[in-house]
Amino acid sequence: MLDVKSTVNNGVWAISAVAVISTPWGSPTPDVVTSSTAGQPGTTTLRARKADCGTISGEELDNILFSDPEFAAGYEEFSRELDEHIDSEFRAGKMNPIKYYRLKQDMSQFDLAKAIGVRQPHISRWESGIEINVSVKYLSKIAKALNIPMEALYHAD
Repeated sequence: MLDVKSTVNNGVWAISAVAVISTPWGSPTPDVVTSSTAGQPGTTTLRARKADCGTISGEELDNILFSDPEFAAGYEEFSRELDEHIDSEFRAGKMNPIKYYRLKQDMSQFDLAKAIGVRQPHISRWESGIEINVSVKYLSKIAKALNIPMEALYHAD
């Protein structure tokens, strides 16, 4: 049995599932399986535990979860809704262009930071507007990492 739901809490999108998996001794044990995108499609972290059997990899979990047609359909719907939400927030001027294009590329802040040679907190400060003066050097590196023209990173006034 697999129960899937998607939620939005304080602007953070999450999808979760509870799977009932039989234990080696035959009694079913609910195992919580979570996938949280935190508004970042493609950066999903999947976690699960087997009853007293250790942990399973994200790949194993993907195979289990996506073999269930209901989960696959629910996840597809969740992904589509998240993409629409991201587009809407950007069009409304509520999302920084760096964050928008990073999310559209399914890239985490950590991965973008690594690609341009800075630490993740720099990306967070740039995206949140805490630090607004991003040098042309880094805008160029960000554009290259996201495969977009540098002009796309400038706010339209």
